[in-house]
Amino acid sequence: MDYPLAMFCLVDGEVPSRAFQVSISSTATVSDLKKLIKAEKTNDFSDVDADKLTLWRVSYPITAANRHTAVLLSSMDSATELEPMDDIADVFQDMPPKRTVHVIVQRPPPARASPSLFGHLSEPFRPESPTDIRADLDKITIEFFNPASQHIKFLDEFVRGSRNLPLTKGSIPGLPAVSGCGKTRTAVDLLSRCWGFYFNAGAADYGSSDLHSLDRALFTNSSFYMSNDVVANTEKVQCLTYGLLYSRLLILEYCLNLAKGTDTFSCQRWMLLQVATPAFEDIFLALFSLIFNYLHIRLQTSTAMNRNVSIMVEQLFREVKDLLRSSSPSSTVHSKFLVVLDESQILGRLSSASFLDSNKTVRPVLAPVLYAFRRLAGDASKDVCVMPCGTGLSSYDLTWAGGSASGDKMSTDEYSAAEFSDTVVDFAGWTDEEAIRSYVKRLGKGLGNEAEKRLEQLIPPEAISRLFRKLRGRFRPIVSTIEDIIVTDDPMAWEQRILEREYRLTTAYIPLTDNERKRLEGNLCGELRRMFALVRQDPDSVAFAEFRNVEATLRLAVATYVTQGGYMAFKGQLPSLVEAAFGRIRLVNDTYCTTIDEPFALLAADNYCLSIDPNYSQHRHDQLERSPTERTRGKEWEFSIPFEMVHLFHKKTVSTRLFHGAEPPHEMFQREATIAGWSGSMRTTGSQEMTMDEFLDAHVNKNSLRDDEPVPPFFYPEEHLSGPDIVFVVRFSGPDSASGDIVCPVFVQLKLCVKLSASEVAQAHSTVQPSKIKRHGVNNLSDYCKHGHFISLIVCYPVEVADYFLDRPLTIHKDGPTEITLTIDDSNIGDLFTERHVKTLENTKRRAAEMAATSKEVKRRKREKSSPRNSQLILSPAQDDKMA
Repeated sequence: MDYPLAMFCLVDGEVPSRAFQVSISSTATVSDLKKLIKAEKTNDFSDVDADKLTLWRVSYPITAANRHTAVLLSSMDSATELEPMDDIADVFQDMPPKRTVHVIVQRPPPARASPSLFGHLSEPFRPESPTDIRADLDKITIEFFNPASQHIKFLDEFVRGSRNLPLTKGSIPGLPAVSGCGKTRTAVDLLSRCWGFYFNAGAADYGSSDLHSLDRALFTNSSFYMSNDVVANTEKVQCLTYGLLYSRLLILEYCLNLAKGTDTFSCQRWMLLQVATPAFEDIFLALFSLIFNYLHIRLQTSTAMNRNVSIMVEQLFREVKDLLRSSSPSSTVHSKFLVVLDESQILGRLSSASFLDSNKTVRPVLAPVLYAFRRLAGDASKDVCVMPCGTGLSSYDLTWAGGSASGDKMSTDEYSAAEFSDTVVDFAGWTDEEAIRSYVKRLGKGLGNEAEKRLEQLIPPEAISRLFRKLRGRFRPIVSTIEDIIVTDDPMAWEQRILEREYRLTTAYIPLTDNERKRLEGNLCGELRRMFALVRQDPDSVAFAEFRNVEATLRLAVATYVTQGGYMAFKGQLPSLVEAAFGRIRLVNDTYCTTIDEPFALLAADNYCLSIDPNYSQHRHDQLERSPTERTRGKEWEFSIPFEMVHLFHKKTVSTRLFHGAEPPHEMFQREATIAGWSGSMRTTGSQEMTMDEFLDAHVNKNSLRDDEPVPPFFYPEEHLSGPDIVFVVRFSGPDSASGDIVCPVFVQLKLCVKLSASEVAQAHSTVQPSKIKRHGVNNLSDYCKHGHFISLIVCYPVEVADYFLDRPLTIHKDGPTEITLTIDDSNIGDLFTERHVKTLENTKRRAAEMAATSKEVKRRKREKSSPRNSQLILSPAQDDKMA
């Protein structure tokens, strides 16, 4: 069937606003389309035959934000090359979408037998001189800075202050990354106070895409830039990086000349132009793409361009510094010129053995890039401060990147200072609710009176409290959530926005569609899976061992938090844990520690660990079986018991096996039981956080809240005071609303031992009596036994103790509530606890018995060895023969 198709085409390297439309029959071929494109753009392709054009099928939507940003084929991940014999109907099986570039037209690469792409420039195949290169780059510059071009019109408006800064009602580009501890924020703040450059190696982040396009070009031309000749690779990438710096210097020079005699252009506005590129036009990419294409062509035949281009960069930098001195306050000029390389870990992982540093050690592409950055000012390199930053940078990366990659070796004093200094900075994050309140207040001060009042309505005091409780720590999660609340513009929506942000950061759900993946950008569990997938590709690598350790560390930290209620802090700097976006480097008592202390990070780690180890069964199993002593086994068992209590008492009617065949001692056991404060994820607390009295008060009288904060469902009392091992509260639901619930505290005593005498059983029972509970600050137990009862639960294994209590399940205490004594021992534990836990206890019992037998045998042998009877006897030959 023959039908017409209309599609938009764009020449590689041009802006979408220059896209042109062609109409062609569905029965035509790609070869016919090439001829049609050449006819449509006769002037542009006058030096190119139609069959030399390469067409690529793409889908690039045109928006207001990108219509003036150059489109580079090298930066596209999903372009498909079209074969000349293909039918148009096969290529476009559906009607092409509107306002979209459908075809990228690529010129042929310059070859000796074909005209040069830069035909108006000097001949690219003769030995070049600095004069030739400068003349060629000058021609590119003159054409780019043509007053009639869209780029220059934009720059003129921006520099003179006549162009308003962009406002957006949508999300801010570049915020979905996972770390958010303040590295970019710190770098941007520095750039607002001093002159410098901001480069970002990320694909969808702050800043221009010029550096990322260089990264993509290396991959597209990997045989040329990442060949076996590491020396040549290094020189080529250094040359391209000089071109990157040269293009950035040209634009800064133009802006400074344009702003002479005015105060409209400052380092703050220059910072905005570089950092907020996604909201403006990417003029940096537009110019660099031209310079890159030129240098790429020259590098095909040149072996000595590096020095020539570097000299031009040094000269232009001196000219720019002179302009800054004549037009800017001294405080911003006499400070060092700052060159920020954000997300530098991306370059630190790219082709790790294709380039060299100045020590001739193989390095990733980050080494030649940093070399060129450090040589921006030539011999006056001390005038420049290069600042690489990124989530994945370790102290090891910073050491070689700051030294051998720079080109100039550090002096002995500098090296010693660097070696003994801490390379990772302490990013404090949000310290308290007042810090968030102050931030929101400063936001309001920048608005009009009416908007400021609206902001107070959107983010009330309770929202600030919830933000701090859920998302405290690094800066980004709270800042992003505040943006979400403002965008929603609904005073009732703040709670939902906070919950959504927490879910997006912490869920262990694996997204299946593009929309789900986009929504869960920045998800910590997803980042963890991504990194583990990468390192598992090389199980023999150091990285694999490091990240296996990260997984084990996270499991230990979360298990410690959920069973003991405390945060983990590891002495020293653990960059791999920080790179995984779960840890933070903090300065504690003048010592650097790696902490996992952010609530959302712990929740994400909890979700991730539970997704691979439900209820921490494997972890609890391992910890119990590996415990070397009776004391440590008892402590690990104590930490695992809350999971079994949930299995026994939550969302179910208590099993009759708890009563050893007798009738339930109270009608509450006919009702459905729930554990107060249980929210689906294990949490515990202890005497270091609150008193037992405060714990019971929260769960019995205050809906499991204390100071509007949720209280965990299990409590560990002080160890040095005789009393219960674990405390929790059970709510037995009434059959109807009229009858009401019965709320009952439960006090647990644990005994992991083979046998107990009657007196030892009595002593264990005494620890859960009102007199001992009173020693833990509960002066009047009746206050928390509204229905006159509490449960004392004695859990013993493998000994049986039920017979001691069957004849007296109820004990009435003088002037106090009635005690209901329940026991779990070897006779019913298999029916009440999870099968996995019981098997673990059996293995632990067997292993403990083996260890005890081994210990006993060792002691016996020692006694025999030291006994006089076993002294060596000297026998005569006759005696010896007789014994034989």
